[in-house]
Amino acid sequence: MGKRILKTDPEDLVSRFAEKNVKNKKEFGEDARLAFKRHLNDIKRQGTKEFPYVFEWEKAKDVIEFANKLTISEGQKKKPFTCEGFQIFIIGSLFGWRDMNTGDRRFTESYVQLSRQQGKSILNAVLGLYCGNFDGYMEGQIYCTATKQEQAKIVLKEIIKFIRADSDLEELFNIKEYRSEVIGNITNTSIRALGRDTDSIDGFRPYLGIVDEYHAHKTNQMYKLLKDGAADLLDYLISVITTAGFNVNGPCKELYDYGRRILRGVDVNEAQFVYIAQMDEDDDIWDPKNWIKCCPHSGHDEKKMKKMQQDAEKAKSMGGSELLNFLTKRLNMWVQASAKAFLKIDEWLKNGSSRTLEDFKGKKAICGLDLSSGGDLTSLTLEFVYYNADHEKK
Repeated sequence: MGKRILKTDPEDLVSRFAEKNVKNKKEFGEDARLAFKRHLNDIKRQGTKEFPYVFEWEKAKDVIEFANKLTISEGQKKKPFTCEGFQIFIIGSLFGWRDMNTGDRRFTESYVQLSRQQGKSILNAVLGLYCGNFDGYMEGQIYCTATKQEQAKIVLKEIIKFIRADSDLEELFNIKEYRSEVIGNITNTSIRALGRDTDSIDGFRPYLGIVDEYHAHKTNQMYKLLKDGAADLLDYLISVITTAGFNVNGPCKELYDYGRRILRGVDVNEAQFVYIAQMDEDDDIWDPKNWIKCCPHSGHDEKKMKKMQQDAEKAKSMGGSELLNFLTKRLNMWVQASAKAFLKIDEWLKNGSSRTLEDFKGKKAICGLDLSSGGDLTSLTLEFVYYNADHEKK
C-alpha cells in the first residue's frame, strides 16, 4: 500500500456532520454526541502507530452516492431515497474508516439503536445491496438473520423492493424469492434470509451478517454463529440495527451497555462501531421537543410528531403494557417496568451491590413472595437490615 494522505477532505460530509452536531444538545442525545466526538478524536490521531486507521471520504462517498440513487417504491408513488445526516454518518463511518496498511474496513461489528419507524430495515438493505454487488468482493455470502424466518425476510424484502423499483438494478440482481435469496450478478454474491435454523449457517463465511431486531433474541447464538463464521475474513461486517427491547437481561442489552462503555472510553474496541439515538438522562420524556433525539428521522416531520404526541398521551394515561411499549419502542428506552411505574435502567443499576448472601449469614430477614397466576413472573425477595461497620461499633 502506498503512503496515505492524512488530511480531512473538505467535502467530507461525515466529519462535517460530526463537527456540526458534536455539541448539539437540542437534536442529539449524549450517546450520539459521544459517537460524533469519537469520530473527530479519531480523525486527529489517524495514521499513527498507536491508531493505524485513516478515514477515506471517497470510500464513504461511493456508498452514500449509491444509496441516494435508490428508489423507494412503497406508497402511492415512487420517490428517491435520500440519506439524512445521521444515516450519512452511520454509512460513511462503516465504509470510510480503513486500515492504513491493508485497506480493509476498520469496523467489523456495528451496533445501531434507533426507535421504531426510523428506517432501520432500509439502512440494512442499503448495506446488503452495496456489499452484494458493488463492493468488489467476489463469491460473497450475506445473511439477513432474525429469531424467525419471517422477521429475517423483512430486510431481504426491502432489498428486493429497491431492486424492482429500478430497471438497472433488476439487470444486476437475480431474485429467487421462493428460496429467500438474491444473487448479485456482478460478484455472484448470495444474499439470504435465515431464521433460527442454526444448522443452516454453521460452517458458512458471512462477508456481511445482518442481525435484525436483536432485542428479540433470547441468546446471542445467531450473532456468535455469524461472527465465528467470519473469523478468518479480514474484511467483514456484522451489523446490528435494533430498537430497545423488553428483555433487560438479554444479549442486546449487554451489547448496548458495552457500546455505551466504548463511547465513554471505559472499554476500548477500535473495530466496534456504536450509534445510539436516545434522550439524555435529565430530559423530560413527555416533552415532544426532546423526541427528535430518539427519532432522528420522523422527528423532523410535524404530522408524525403530532401522531406520536397522541400516542404518548394514551400511553401515559393507560399505563401498563401500553406505557411500556411506548417507552421502549417509540422513545427507544431500556426500562424496568411494572403496572403504571417504570425505572430507567441506569437508575436501577445504581442500587446494585457486590454483596452476596454470605455477607448476611446469621442476620434476620423479611421474606416477600409474589406468586404468579398467569403470564407474569413469580418472585421471591429477602430483605435484610444491614448496618455498616461504624454503626455496629456504636
